[in-house]
Amino acid sequence: MPGIIETRPERGFSLIEIVVALALVSLVAGALAPLVVRQAETKRRVVTMDKLERLGRALAGETEYDTFGFLGDMGALPATLDELVNLGAQPVYLVDVNGIGAGWNGPYVSGPSPGSDPTIDGWGTAFQYNPAAGQVTSAGSDRTFATPDDLVFPGAPLVTAGNLSVPVTGVPNDAGAPCALGSAEVAAFVSLSNAGARAEVPMGGVGPFTSAALHNGAHAVRIQGLGAWAGAGATDVVVVRGGGVVKGLTLVQPGGAPPGCGP
Repeated sequence: MPGIIETRPERGFSLIEIVVALALVSLVAGALAPLVVRQAETKRRVVTMDKLERLGRALAGETEYDTFGFLGDMGALPATLDELVNLGAQPVYLVDVNGIGAGWNGPYVSGPSPGSDPTIDGWGTAFQYNPAAGQVTSAGSDRTFATPDDLVFPGAPLVTAGNLSVPVTGVPNDAGAPCALGSAEVAAFVSLSNAGARAEVPMGGVGPFTSAALHNGAHAVRIQGLGAWAGAGATDVVVVRGGGVVKGLTLVQPGGAPPGCGP
């Protein structure tokens, strides 16, 4: 007779082994859960800070690199963050004869990934925007504003304007010594963006000429001679970055005019 092959039933896990295995899995999961939560929170915070910095650049640029964002193009900060991404009724961007643009040149900001909303933080809460200060606030992980975990950028209100001073030096047509010219000999003008429209306005003062609270960005300064200096003129571009800036210009007296530095 053929040999008899003895088969033994496969041994399964005992109840105790199953309980021990489940306990180990539970312990590992419990140990890893806080780490996973912390990593998720860190990612949300990183995404939020990235969006805040993007919005800051969109609002006012980076003055150290001579970029001025919405502020430089439109002449003021937007009333809402929506104005950074939607043209709406804002004037379109145009460049003048001096190579300076004005008008909406957006969208000024996009999300860190395609399709992401730049106005929503990493926890899914819409940013809060203060147009008077140019600051954007995230409610943070508790999704509640005015609590200790809020994230605010920039940390201090934006400096959006500066003062411009333009001394004018006249060069007489008789090869005499150069002299300082004032409002009797010169009219001075500065261009700015007025709600996105380029406008040229007179400068104040009697010499040097001044403009206060001029929005950050590029501006054209133009001077034209009066009286014995009529027919002379000069134009140059100046960049305002907050604080004060001085831009000297020179006017050469036309030939045939009574020489000298008087009007």
